[in-house]
Amino acid sequence: MSLADSQVSISLAALDELREQIKAAEDRARDLEKQINDAKLGPDPEFAKHAIEAFRAALPIVQFALGNLHPSTVRGWPDTALDRIAACLVTLPGTDDNDRALARELIDSAKLARGYEEFRRKRDALTVVLPASPADWGPQTEEAKAIHEARMEREGEKR
Repeated sequence: MSLADSQVSISLAALDELREQIKAAEDRARDLEKQINDAKLGPDPEFAKHAIEAFRAALPIVQFALGNLHPSTVRGWPDTALDRIAACLVTLPGTDDNDRALARELIDSAKLARGYEEFRRKRDALTVVLPASPADWGPQTEEAKAIHEARMEREGEKR
C-alpha cells in the first residue's frame, strides 16, 4: 500500500474546522490580491495635481464658449455639464472669491440655456411646416419671371 492510498480518519467537527480555515485563507488571498491590483492601478501621487491643472486650464475655454456662443443663438448647450463644472470648481483646493463668482456665472448660464431650450421646445411643438408647392419653385414676381424667361431664351439660342 502506497502513501497515496493511505486513509486518515478525522471527526466531522475537525473536518468542518479545516474547511473554515481553507475558506478564510482563500478569502484572505483574494483580499490581498485585490489590494495588490488596486495599488498597481491606483493613480500616481501627481495625478491629482495634473487633473486640477487640466481642469483649471479648461476654464478659459468654457468662459470663451459662454461669451461667444450665447444660448439664444445656439441650440443644445450642455447645461448639466455647466452645473457639474460649477460644483467641481467650488470644491477644488485653493478656491477663491473669483472661482466662486465664476461658479455662480456658470450656474446662471446653465439656467439661461435651459430656459431657451424649453422655449424652443414649446415653440417647435406649435410650429406647422407646410411642404413647398410647385408655385413656390419658380419666379415669384413678374420682374423675376421676365428675367427668368429672357435667360431661358438666351440659353436656348446658345444650344
